[in-house]
Amino acid sequence: TSDLSAQGVDFYKFEECLGLPVSERGISGCGDYELTQGTMTILSNAYSSGFTVRIMNDLCKEDFSKYIQVTISIPGSGVIIGNDLTALIRIDDDDYNEKLC
Repeated sequence: TSDLSAQGVDFYKFEECLGLPVSERGISGCGDYELTQGTMTILSNAYSSGFTVRIMNDLCKEDFSKYIQVTISIPGSGVIIGNDLTALIRIDDDDYNEKLC
């Protein structure tokens, strides 16, 4: 995953933030999601596969959705360029009654 308008944090920061009260996560630089990378094998007869991107709940009202890019590549090669090999993840805010952060 890579940041577009969302802010990703590494595994250690994400775990640290999970230990904070939700109301303190926005001011503590906890980001919007956990940066994710890894290897996913899609079998030749499979129609789909999947992975998880953990999202941070922070009780901060935000005016706009945030976006993350997912890029697929072949292990051992560089990034493959093309619309069919990238995807966007949209994070919608659910903190409508909270203050802007």
